Amino acid sequence: TGHTAQLFAVQKKSSEVLELARSLETDLNSLVGCTAYLTPPRSQGISPHHDDVEVFILQTEGSKTWQLFPPVKPLAHKYEKVPPEALSAPVMEVTVEQGDLLYLPRGFVHQAQATSEFSTHLTVSTFQAHAYGDLLEGMLAPALAKAMDQDEEFRRGLPLRAFLRLGSAQHHAGLESDLRAHVTKHISSLLPKLAEHMDLAEGVDRMAYEFMKRRLPCKPVKTETEEEEEEEEE
Repeated sequence: TGHTAQLFAVQKKSSEVLELARSLETDLNSLVGCTAYLTPPRSQGISPHHDDVEVFILQTEGSKTWQLFPPVKPLAHKYEKVPPEALSAPVMEVTVEQGDLLYLPRGFVHQAQATSEFSTHLTVSTFQAHAYGDLLEGMLAPALAKAMDQDEEFRRGLPLRAFLRLGSAQHHAGLESDLRAHVTKHISSLLPKLAEHMDLAEGVDRMAYEFMKRRLPCKPVKTETEEEEEEEEE
């Protein structure tokens, strides 16, 4: 119980945090976000939850006690609160002091409470949408376009009146089961062929392009003239 103040995108307000986040993005090839949390003594602002990112906790003031629970959904792909009745016994309980670093793997349920003193910490998160499924999402559409162009089986027409015969209403009513089985079998036979048209390099390049569009700006490179002017001012 209690309250926690959250300050989002601290990297946009602090040059030191910006440099940290920028360096991590370069090393990890993944976006990095930084959020500061200010928590009064003996308060807990956020209920048990799991994140869709890898999280690093940097305790900057005071202390806070953390509880980590086993994942209810391993390698969670979205943020979700977890009801108390779904929690098992914690796998770890630890109190972090000023200067400590705590790593919270993606998907592990966690909650934290400030001790008898005021607490502030910086959460550094990364590896969001950086899974095989995210890579495949960008590879499927181009692969399907190639398959449609090169393989007539992908261009073959659907059964007559497919919407009326193969939709959800018919499925739940158990109708057209033979036709549904035939279409499902045919789609399954196309999947290995679709995989042959997937281009890993192209998929990675798409993810890299999105990363470069959204990543923090690189540190400006000073010209010789600017460096000389700074030296003269000193």
